Amino acid sequence: MLTLPPAMLTLLAPFAPLFRRRVWPSALVLVAGTLLAPGKRTVTAALRVMGLAQARRFERYHRVLNRAQWSSLAVSRVLLGLLVAAFAPTGPLLLGVDETIERRRGKRITAKGIYRDPVRSSHEHFVKASGLRWICLMLLVPVPWAGRVWALPFLTALAPSERYDRERGRRHKRLVDWARQLLLVVRRLEVTFEEARRHLGVETQRQWSDLAIRRTTPVLLGLFSLVTLLTHQSVSRTPVLIRQATWYQKAQPPFADALALVRRELWAHGAFRLSASEPDMVKVPRRFVERLTETLCYAACTAKVELRLHDACTSAPSIVARG
Repeated sequence: MLTLPPAMLTLLAPFAPLFRRRVWPSALVLVAGTLLAPGKRTVTAALRVMGLAQARRFERYHRVLNRAQWSSLAVSRVLLGLLVAAFAPTGPLLLGVDETIERRRGKRITAKGIYRDPVRSSHEHFVKASGLRWICLMLLVPVPWAGRVWALPFLTALAPSERYDRERGRRHKRLVDWARQLLLVVRRLEVTFEEARRHLGVETQRQWSDLAIRRTTPVLLGLFSLVTLLTHQSVSRTPVLIRQATWYQKAQPPFADALALVRRELWAHGAFRLSASEPDMVKVPRRFVERLTETLCYAACTAKVELRLHDACTSAPSIVARG
């Protein structure tokens, strides 16, 4: 049976009432598996790294995204509350709005469009990209242990192409219209995209249903903020270890180091929570060793995927609003 570190369960507890009792354990498996998976962030990759590759009822985990009843807006509201309480309890709130293109192909990806690629294009050279356009609302806050301001996503919306809206007889919304609507929702209620692609596997999902598509990418972007919250919670117990090398000296931890700390706690909880407190030798279950070994052996196969995602990152000017 899946168990997570107590501190992590405490942080995730406010989200539990938003899901049905039978769905919540499967959602926890996907969260932990997505954080631990070294490459693609598909449901099957999450199940493999969690040791559930032979699970008979694997379809229940897919249903969390493509069928289960839960509100993305309600999840966003809880996430924003946690972010404000942790990093801006007294205000003011600085919000950033930005867009990103998720490169997806296929006839079933109905909301896709053709857009200008902001990374590969220049003033003299125009490059098109086919995919889904997302507009993301982020809380811009100084993260104490990172030593700088991070843009933490909490609300992401799909902005369908003009052709998609025209075929369905709907009024097409421009990016400014989407930004205004998201800000109104918040009122009633950086390098983020590059890091999300490199470390959290955005653009590796393979879900085809419209509902799963509209949920998966916002969830992956929201994991950026969740990892930041988990790290912020952990720094009082375990300092963030900054990975150093002779050729690359860092003074402050980037997101990769924060994710490494969260992964370390997940792996340690699964391996050593039943071990004796001995300084040199610990007892580790054989199944856990086999699962960790398989993850490491196949990690090299994902290097090309990680490089492609890094090269595909976008950079666009942000629209900033104060609240």
